Order: sequence, then C-alpha cells, then structure tokens
Amino acid sequence: MDNFQNILSDSLVHLKERTTLHIANPYLGNSKDLFFKCYHLTGVDQKRYSLSTVLIVELLNSKGDIIQSQFHEIINGVVDGYLELPKDIHPGKYNLKAYTRWMQNFDEDLIAQQEIFVGYPTSDELKADNTSNITIVSEGGTILSEFKNKLIIQLPSSDTRSYPKASKILDDMNREVATAQNFSPGIASADLKPKKDRKYYLQLDDGSVHKIPDAETRGYLLQVNNLDVEKVKIEIAAARESAKSNIKLVGESGGVNYFESQLDLKENKTLKLEFQKKNFPSGIFTLKLMDEAGTELARRPIWIDTRKLNIHLEPVSSGSDTNTFKIKVTDKSNAPVKTSLAVSVNHTDFAKDHAVRRSLTDEDNSSIDRKERFQKDLEIQLHQAIPENNTPGENQIGSTLKHKIQKGLELKGYAYDLDNNLLGNTKIQIMAKTKDEIWLKEVQTDADGLLSLEELQFYGDANLILRTSGEESKSRRVKLINTKDLQKEEAGSGPSSDAKEPEYAESIELAAKSKSTDDIALETGETDELIELQEVELNKDQPKERKNTPSVYGVEVIKSRITYQNPKRPRSIAQMISEIPGVMVFGNFDFAPSVRLLSTSGPILFVLDGFPLAQEDQGLSLGGPVRTSLNGIMGLVSAIDIERIELLTGPEASMYGTRAAGGVISIHTRTGKDRESSSKRKGQMSFKGFEPLVDFKPDRRKLSKKRKEKSNLLFWSPDLETNEEGEAIIEVPKFSESSILRIEASAVTVDGQMGSINVYR
Repeated sequence: MDNFQNILSDSLVHLKERTTLHIANPYLGNSKDLFFKCYHLTGVDQKRYSLSTVLIVELLNSKGDIIQSQFHEIINGVVDGYLELPKDIHPGKYNLKAYTRWMQNFDEDLIAQQEIFVGYPTSDELKADNTSNITIVSEGGTILSEFKNKLIIQLPSSDTRSYPKASKILDDMNREVATAQNFSPGIASADLKPKKDRKYYLQLDDGSVHKIPDAETRGYLLQVNNLDVEKVKIEIAAARESAKSNIKLVGESGGVNYFESQLDLKENKTLKLEFQKKNFPSGIFTLKLMDEAGTELARRPIWIDTRKLNIHLEPVSSGSDTNTFKIKVTDKSNAPVKTSLAVSVNHTDFAKDHAVRRSLTDEDNSSIDRKERFQKDLEIQLHQAIPENNTPGENQIGSTLKHKIQKGLELKGYAYDLDNNLLGNTKIQIMAKTKDEIWLKEVQTDADGLLSLEELQFYGDANLILRTSGEESKSRRVKLINTKDLQKEEAGSGPSSDAKEPEYAESIELAAKSKSTDDIALETGETDELIELQEVELNKDQPKERKNTPSVYGVEVIKSRITYQNPKRPRSIAQMISEIPGVMVFGNFDFAPSVRLLSTSGPILFVLDGFPLAQEDQGLSLGGPVRTSLNGIMGLVSAIDIERIELLTGPEASMYGTRAAGGVISIHTRTGKDRESSSKRKGQMSFKGFEPLVDFKPDRRKLSKKRKEKSNLLFWSPDLETNEEGEAIIEVPKFSESSILRIEASAVTVDGQMGSINVYR
C-alpha cells in the first residue's frame, strides 16, 4: 500500500495545478467594477496550460463567507475576468480567490488569493483598523529570546487613505531597541533580539503602541536569505533546552515533499545550509523543520521564480491629456520576448505617503528583483503564519482523491414527475436555451433516480426544460429535487419513491459549491473504491405568490371570510362553505344540503364569477331563519373547478341590492392559467453557466461616465501584445497633475516564464 501511495503521489506531481492573479484595481474606492486576469500553470515544470477547464472565482468577506461566485472557462491557461460587486456591499477588506476543483486535492498554497479594498472607511473604522488589524509574526513562526529574530508586521493599508506606518520597537522600559522598515503598503519588518522575560512593543508613527507576542525560551529559528536568483541560504538555530540530534528539514510544495535532510542540532546549535532553486518548482515553496514524531517545529515559505521575465517600463512622452509609456520584456539573458501582458494603471493621491516608492529609472534590474523577492517573501510569510496545533501530513495527498478534474460544468439531481414519483432508470430529455443557442440531449437516470450530466459548456444563464419521452403533455415534465437528505447518496441509496413527499424547487439554479457544503461520493468507474468528489448545489428559489382572480368591483374581503380549494384534495362546495365562520350547513351528506348565516335571516344570494344567480324557492323556515338550498349551485359548477369562495355581508354586498339582504356567497372559478404555468415552471430550471467572455478592446473597458468617475482605474489591458523586440506602447489618460500613478504589469509565457513589475510614477 505504501508503494502504491508513493507512486500515486509521484504521478500527481505531474498533474498539479497552480493559479496566479493580477487584479487590475485592488483598491476600488466607490467603484463596483473589478477586473482581473488569472494565469493557470500545470505540472512539475509549471507550464501555462490547464487540465481543468473550469475556474471557480469567489469573493469572500473578512469572515470567509462567499459574497459572490463565478464560473470561468480556462482557455490556453488564462482567464480574463470581470466582476460587478453588489450595490449594497459594505466598505472594507475582501478576498478574491481563484481555483479549480482539482486543486483542492493539494495544498492551499497553489490557490491564488488576493485582498481587495472596497469603499472608504470612516474615521471610526480607521481608528479600529489601526488597533485591531495589526499582525506581528516572526520568521519561522517563533520569537526566541536571546536570538536575533526577524519580525514581519502587517498594518492597515490602502492606496486611497493614509494609514500610520511602523516606526520603532520599544522595551518595557520605554527604550527604543530597534527600528522598523516599511516596504510595500501595509508591510514592514524589524530585527529584534529579545531578552528573557521582557516585554516589547511596536510603536507607529502616529504614537500608538501595540504589544509584540512574548518571546519563548524553548524552540527553533528557521531563517532564510532568498535574495539570490539562483540559490537559497538557510540558517537554523535552536535554544539550548530544545537542541536535538534527530531533526529533519523538509522541502514541500503543493502537498508534495521534494527533499528531506537529517540535521544534528545537539552538537551544533546553529547550522547553515543552501540549495539550488533550479531543482524545485516555481511558486510558493515551504521549508519545514520537523522532529522524529513528525511534529512541525518551524515553517518558512519562500517564493521561487527561477524562470523570471524582466519587465522594464519607461516614460516616452507626456501630452496634455495622456502619458505615454514603453514596456519591454526580456528573459534572463536579456533577449527580447514576444508575449502577452496584463497591464493596469491606477491613480492615487496617497501613494506618495508610502515609505518606499520605486522610481522608473533610478535602480538597476538586479536591485529591483531583489526587492521584489524580499517583499514577496514577507507577504507569503504573513499569509502563512504557523497555525496552532499543526499536525503532520495535514496538507499531504491522502489515500483517496476528494475532487476530480473538471472538464465542464455539471448538473446533478433526483428526477421526479409532477406527481412526485421518482423516475429511476428513465430516459430524460433536456432542452437548454441560452441567448444564442438551443441544445438538446437525452440522459438516463440511474436506479435511484439520480440524473447526472457533465462537461456542459454554456455562457451566461440558460433555461433548461426536462421531460420524459412520449406524447406532448404535462405528464411528461420532470423536476429535479434538491432534498436535504442528499447525503444518503454517499451510502449508495437515493430517496425512495415511497418516502415522504419531498419539497421541490419550482426554479433551480446551479451554483458553485463552497467548502462548507458536504461532499458527495459517487462511483467513478476508475477504481473499485468510492472517490469523494465535490459537486454542485441546487439552490431552491422562493416560490412566487399565487395570483388569484380579482374580486368583483374591487371589494376587499377579510381573509377569515375566504376559503380556498385544494386542487390536490378537492372538497365539496358544502364543505368549503362550512369552513367560513358564521355559516351553518345542514344536511351536508344528504341529498338536499342547505345553508344559512347566523347574522342574517333572509335568503342567501349566490354569485358565480360576478354574475348573480336567480334565487330559488327557499323552502320552509318553520318560523326561524330561512335556509338556502345548495342543490342549485352544486349542480351548476363542479367543486374541482372552484378557486375560492367568499362571504359578503352588509356594505360589502350592497352592490347587489335588496337581493343581498341575507348575505352573498361569491364563488370564483379557476381560469386554468395558474395550473398551466405551475406545471411548466416545475419542468423548467435556470442553469448558471460560464461568465460571458468580455471584450476589453480597445485596451480599456468602456464604462459609463458616472462609473469612470468613481473608479481609480485609468487603464486596463489584459492582453497587451509585445512585438518582436519585446516592446509595447501604452497611452494612459491623465487624471490630475498631483495624482500618482501605480503601474502594474504581469506576464506568463506558454513555457511558464513569469514576470511582473509594480511601480509608482
């Protein structure tokens, strides 16, 4: 079994997928238009192609709740996307996440996630951010006393608001012991050598003070120098009480171990190592220090970019309305590269407040590369701070795969006819209609009535009609059920036809399933075991309010004096009338039933769909109130054709004159439209397809004037092509003379070479 698992793990390395994001406008301000590009890399060499064809994009709030989700078709390893945020979205920090279903079998490091900032925080929110949204972690995960520790600090940040920056480190005697360095917005670092049992604090430039986690007397340090493009330098240290001889250093990426090195820290309290980056995949690579029991002692993620493209940006000219820039892409040997770039330009009035702002011309490429690599390392360390109670093998590939490669959208559900009979082993005809096409297919359900359809390719919303074979009639229509007991499928049994009548959705929408939804186990045919797969969730819409025939003359009758017919279990006219308060029915089960009102003494007038009926001989009253016979009305209209019966007395019945002195019983019959439309709705469903492809030409998406005024985004081109010289020209609209431009460009070639630049101008 161990050999099988090794073979499985080795083979899956070649199928490993990774995503990276370029968000055009992460600081949205009041804009609701978010633009992005996602690159998809596959295999050990991380080439730009994809085994999966479905990219799932989710917008999550600070609690991890999914606010929006989309499906995108992956074409040639890329997705150009657009997301319109909800109009009522609350200002704050959100997270955009892009992944495939297959990627969930591996470590979450492979999944692209990036923060975005919506709206403008109030002064109170700014104050709250300054005190609560500060994170301080140590390189390797532990702050060790009597050792030099590198602290990574995350602060509130925005391109549109000025937040405080880190200033210095103070001890518990209020003495300055270290100076903080600020890098990209919201990220700083400091070197601290804490003394045993002393307290330390971070002071911001606004004077506020924040406590630093206490230093430990036992533990390990795992520190890395990742500035060199070819190799990584590692330094490992152990406190005297923690030093052991059976420690190992593990190199891991995406849940796969690439090396294990045995270390002896008993004799040498500090070890220095190095390794060549070319032997390992690009992206996030995690170094872990572990003991013989597999307990994680320290962790340090690093960013590997051995196949890096160089992207250069220089100003060409400045006109009255536009600024012109030239972009040039070269490889490591400085040869020009013809490729496609994603380029975004945003304006900001606060970028000048950041401590570090890179110029376009004052640094050479090697210096910029080292700074970018250092900054990237800080970012991923903040993102992957050591979790508590981390257990060995949490992110390793398990003995079974939970998620399979997704080649298209999928539809699953139990099929029932309109009488709620489960349709097992039945051929179901499906017609799908979108804005541009009509599609027909026949699928057979399994013995449990489960309908499964895979590899669907639709753009936008599609209307689906389901029916069985046979002559055209409502009896052919089929509905898909989303029962709460869908987990029974995991045990190999669906809901039985004689089970309690299930609730059904009159309109069903296919949606991406979030992590919080239980997985469904299905037989795949590829193995003798069940492989647990993540599928889709059918969301039940709220039923529409029934539209009844309006009352005659617009009279509003109180609800207590109205009784409705049940079409599934119809009642007689006498039974329906007897349910109205103040009405007495005599001889309900005789051949001559009659009715009278407790509040009146005269004969009752029957009105059918607004037409008064002739009052027949009422029979003997025997000195009491007159009883009105029901034989006439029961012979005139069938009970099953009745929609509702209303009782009108007093002013409500005045329009019928003196004939209504004894009260009016108004009977409304069905039109047939509600039954027909209900049947049709139960055989239809709404299917959420791929997001429509967006045409971004010419180089900036057309937005209304009002939406442009709200946006910080001045320029966005997800597919800017360089020429044979590796060059491309962009023209950026001017916003204001005082505005600072933040220019970002990224590229990933088909063979996996990656490059990016982020500069302020």
